[in-house]
Amino acid sequence: MTAASILEHGLKDIVIGLVAPIGTDLEPFCQALANSFRRLGYASHQVRLSGLLDEVKELIGLDLNYSNEEARYDKYMKAGSSFRTKLGRGDALSMLAVGAIRELRSQSTEAKHAFILRSLKHPDEVTSLRNIYGPAFLLFSLASSRTARVKHLASRICRTQQEFDSTKFLPNAEQLINRDQQEPDDLMGQKVGKVFPLADFFIDVDHGMEVATNRLVELFLGNVFITPTASEQGMFLAHASAWRSASLQRQVGAVIATQDGNVVCVGTNEVPKTGGGLYWEGDEPDGRDFKRRDEINDDMKHRMFVEVVQRMLDSGMAYAKNSDGSQHELAGFGTSDAQKVAAWLIEKRYMDNTRIMGVIEFGRCVHAEMAALMDAARRGAAVDGCFLYSTTFPCHECARHIVAAGIRKVYYIEPYPKSLVNELYPDSVRIEDIECGNVVSFVPFVGVAPRRYQDLFKVIDVDRKKLVMHAKEWKPDIANPRLGEYPSRTQRINMAAEKAAFEQFRWDLERVKSGSNQAQEGVVGSANAPSSP
Repeated sequence: MTAASILEHGLKDIVIGLVAPIGTDLEPFCQALANSFRRLGYASHQVRLSGLLDEVKELIGLDLNYSNEEARYDKYMKAGSSFRTKLGRGDALSMLAVGAIRELRSQSTEAKHAFILRSLKHPDEVTSLRNIYGPAFLLFSLASSRTARVKHLASRICRTQQEFDSTKFLPNAEQLINRDQQEPDDLMGQKVGKVFPLADFFIDVDHGMEVATNRLVELFLGNVFITPTASEQGMFLAHASAWRSASLQRQVGAVIATQDGNVVCVGTNEVPKTGGGLYWEGDEPDGRDFKRRDEINDDMKHRMFVEVVQRMLDSGMAYAKNSDGSQHELAGFGTSDAQKVAAWLIEKRYMDNTRIMGVIEFGRCVHAEMAALMDAARRGAAVDGCFLYSTTFPCHECARHIVAAGIRKVYYIEPYPKSLVNELYPDSVRIEDIECGNVVSFVPFVGVAPRRYQDLFKVIDVDRKKLVMHAKEWKPDIANPRLGEYPSRTQRINMAAEKAAFEQFRWDLERVKSGSNQAQEGVVGSANAPSSP
């Protein structure tokens, strides 16, 4: 089936998920997105996921009434986490949205629809929506500087509390933003920091948002004369470079390019080899970490922690009583039990998110950014004034080399919470500021994500030369989705997947409502459980 015949066979719905950290001003973007799709023949419908919680508030058992904006955020964050926990499904809210889509579609007389879901907070929501709608699901991640978000949120809180000085509410805004990014002790809590990097498109809502939105929508709907920006190509190549890594931690890629887009060097995180460079597949001997079957950085962190515990035991700093006077679990451990005490503290998760467990300097791999700089140095290629594209925010060790090498700007996608760049290099690095004078800018990547680069920029079944020779241009009336490796995906397939997924969710919901304690896997396939299509 060709791209030109997709709509004829019924691919009429596009589902758009939005990911936006709290404090991002969503309204202008939603309006721009709706206008872009409307211009191309799609009726747009917005679905607010937080609003759908009102349908299940009795199940959640939380009062969703609020007196001000801060209370509203607090109540709905708790309600979302509670609902996901009750169902044991991270995608619970997105499945409520699927139900809303089905209802809106049944009531519409329009031929084509763009359903805008605002906004997603958990990675499982993205996974489920991609499983249901395939490439007809688009995830937009909206970047806004932390400064702008804090100010915007503080102003909203201030107005709803009938106050005039919004600066009084800056700490409140900061607390909500941190909580929204990651609720570390709750698997079903807010996980915006983990959802954000999963996007198909990244938009900077503070700069050039409307133009960027129109471009990306036209690109998805078949404008074959839209080509990659220098940043999109740089980040795609960094992403491809990351796939070379066999690191036991994560795959990271980096590209250094001139400001006009010419690639200077690439790097990935991998173990260095004698003679320069990094190990490749097929090298003999092969000294990569997986060949050693251990992770030395984790081992060294554990050794350091045991040393600290040993010193505490030796000095008598061991707990014998709880605050209520009862005997503590550690009572009875002696100076020879440092390993046991350390293991107990780790098992009880007392060490989660501590600096000592976040140490990174004992890893054997050269980091991707440093590997790129070393590659340039070995070949005598100048990087002064260049841009660096990294799939992950650089660590503080890489940052010092980036600054020293004269890199002008760094683009990244995934966050890296362990990085101390902001604390260690405030004199030479600015984060999220595009124009920041004589310092190095670390800014979020914007544009087409590497995961959709090939689908959207590879031209299939279209002769651009003929279009130009016949003085034809891409026009809204010939807009067709570009589905890449899924050219035969149809509305019939999407709706069958949608129906099956929603019926399963609805059954889960009814099971929880009825108070049944039966495990889902024990009854799927019974007369009461939904069957597969």
